Amino acid sequence: MKEVPASAPAGLLADSRAKLFGNNTNSVTLSPDESVLYVTNGNTNNVAVLNVAALSTGNAVVGLIPTGWYPNYVTFSADGRYVYVVNGKSPTGPNPGYYYGDILPTLPASGCAASNEYNLQLIKAGLQSFPTPNAPGLALLTQRVAENNKYRSTEDSASVATMQFLQQKIKHVIYIIKENKTYDQVLGDLPIGNGDPSLTEFPAAVTPNLHNLAQSFVTLDHFYDSSEVSYDGWPWSVSARVPDTVAREVPVNYASRGLSYDAEGTNAGSPGKAPDSRRCGAGSRHHAEVHQHSSLGGHRRL
Repeated sequence: MKEVPASAPAGLLADSRAKLFGNNTNSVTLSPDESVLYVTNGNTNNVAVLNVAALSTGNAVVGLIPTGWYPNYVTFSADGRYVYVVNGKSPTGPNPGYYYGDILPTLPASGCAASNEYNLQLIKAGLQSFPTPNAPGLALLTQRVAENNKYRSTEDSASVATMQFLQQKIKHVIYIIKENKTYDQVLGDLPIGNGDPSLTEFPAAVTPNLHNLAQSFVTLDHFYDSSEVSYDGWPWSVSARVPDTVAREVPVNYASRGLSYDAEGTNAGSPGKAPDSRRCGAGSRHHAEVHQHSSLGGHRRL
């Protein structure tokens, strides 16, 4: 058993980033001649190319190949001239025909069900094929991955100054999450921000407190959570990533085809929800969430 870095070639990532975790490395395949190891990194949307002869010497990554969203398998043609990658996800695009029915009189549940626009229904897997890159081609593809993932991005002086000012002034952060709601569903009718009032289901008359908070403090109209449903949405919201296990479990669980709800600790040997406070005589009920916390980067045990 050996732990091998699979994030990026040496020097492509800053030292502070290179040792972090979070790539969701999820499959490995040898080239037909067994001299090169191809590794799919789900969260960073690439295939890492490793020199087998250098696996015992440290960082054996010689390049990265960009993929679609969430690659999880890679293989080759019999002659090794073509690479085939399975991508687990695809962008859904807008789904204005889907909504939580029977909440508002004008939006019946029957129309919601008939739209077939639930986001998990819109996500499609994909098969990507391309010629096996040579060394110059791999170098160019590696640069494309670095650009896609902003591996070399740095803060400008103005941003650094702003963050230093905020760190001195802000003492507490209250993080309010409206589960299963988009910005436009609730705050699309705000007079400020980049909202679309035509998509608002819970306008100011329905959610006055949320609208007052957004206008009195801060409006996060460009805060994006790379998830689909509650199962993976909570880990993304509170730890900025989701483990590969959860990413694979979501479609199976939500299709009622088995698997437990592990994102809430169902199969973790610990309770996923706090005890019902009503058992203690209290008049309220609270549920807690159980999540893994980790950061970006990644290794794979081989």
